[in-house]
Amino acid sequence: MTNQQQPVATRRQTTDRDYIVFAVRIMADFGLALALPAVAFAEAGKWADARYGTRPWLLIASLAIAALVSGTYIYRKAKAFGAEYGAMGRAEPKPNDMNDSHQ
Repeated sequence: MTNQQQPVATRRQTTDRDYIVFAVRIMADFGLALALPAVAFAEAGKWADARYGTRPWLLIASLAIAALVSGTYIYRKAKAFGAEYGAMGRAEPKPNDMNDSHQ
């Protein structure tokens, strides 16, 4: 068995494309988090109103529940996305990223 040095894993520099893909993921995730519960709970509320003759109260209640579900999900995902964004930091700043305003 030989003692060969293992290469040190280097962190790839984050590119603008990485940030754009990340932003699109956030928009898609948040968009679905708002749309899916709203549509599902609205349909359930309409069905319940028709079944029990409570129009429009169960629809309104179901939309309020959908807002709570969406808000909770978005809050949790925003925290996770924030941590992921923080971990995306660039390995080495590009020369044009330097702030030379102090000169």
